[in-house]
Amino acid sequence: MTKNDLLGQIASLVIDSFKKQIQLQGHTLTGDLEASFDAAFLQFGLTDVIAISFNDYGIPLDSGVSPERIPFQSGSGNKTSLYIDGLKRFARLRFGVSDREAQSIAFAIANKHKREGMPTKNSYSFSKNGERKNWIDLALSETATDIDQALTTFTASYIDVLFQRLS
Repeated sequence: MTKNDLLGQIASLVIDSFKKQIQLQGHTLTGDLEASFDAAFLQFGLTDVIAISFNDYGIPLDSGVSPERIPFQSGSGNKTSLYIDGLKRFARLRFGVSDREAQSIAFAIANKHKREGMPTKNSYSFSKNGERKNWIDLALSETATDIDQALTTFTASYIDVLFQRLS
């Protein structure tokens, strides 16, 4: 096994665990977040880094959003809002409703977010593991043993090769 094989194996373990946590927490609708995961391998001197990227909305799904950070003000009179547009898209996809119904649902969700933040208390009912945040840390904790095993196996193999060359 080469170093790049090892890095690829670790990246796959982590990405698979990220996807699993997202699904368990009930964040899957279109699958776009899961499909967005990508790994790049970087080297800084003697240090190798696995950089995993994904759609930016994965971060607020992980950390949550406090009510005061919800970008909505009821009755503001704003003609457009990317936040409301996103909620309307969500409503159409999740519930299969018309544009008019989606707008009504979007404003109801926005008002709820403004009161409770994200995730809302009721959103936990969509979770299969009781969690709606911290999918990154949960996935990394879940894979720690497998990563340790992969590193141990690689290191042992590398040491064997070195000893064979010395013999």
